[in-house]
Amino acid sequence: CVRLLQIPRRNHPTAIQRSNYKNRGPTYTDMGVAIRCARHCGDQTSITNTVHYLTTGGASIKFVSRKQEFLIPVILVIRALSGGRKQSTSSGKHTVLGGRTDITDEELFNRIVEGSETNSFLRARAELLLQDARSRFPELNTPTECLAYLGARFRNLSMRAGSTSDVDIGHFM
Repeated sequence: CVRLLQIPRRNHPTAIQRSNYKNRGPTYTDMGVAIRCARHCGDQTSITNTVHYLTTGGASIKFVSRKQEFLIPVILVIRALSGGRKQSTSSGKHTVLGGRTDITDEELFNRIVEGSETNSFLRARAELLLQDARSRFPELNTPTECLAYLGARFRNLSMRAGSTSDVDIGHFM
């Protein structure tokens, strides 16, 4: 007996239209983009992340950790990953990798639409994402604040020591 499993290729996004995506909430549509990501080193384990398109024009990212499903506004993840990352040196000082740790909404908008400046749909969605984030999360303006916010919410899930900072847990997640 031969059993064939269909598994998507690693690191290739796949657009999916599924009716059960609408069951996630009142603003969810049946459209999403799934990508199967794998670790580069170690055991090559993989996880499938899905970006869900919302009726408001926004998007949320779904990931599974410890058999639990989590949905996060995609703009929080973009903002959290947009800044430099602090790293401790052997002398105990922190250095910033990748440049500054702060990014403005204008710079974030330019990064999102880079290469597609004439695409009015993309520009409108990028503006909508930033406006939505500004109204829902007015206190989260920098990548460090977003990482701390995410780290605080996922502290128990990360199973890290209590002395670990929220920002480090945000990086871990």
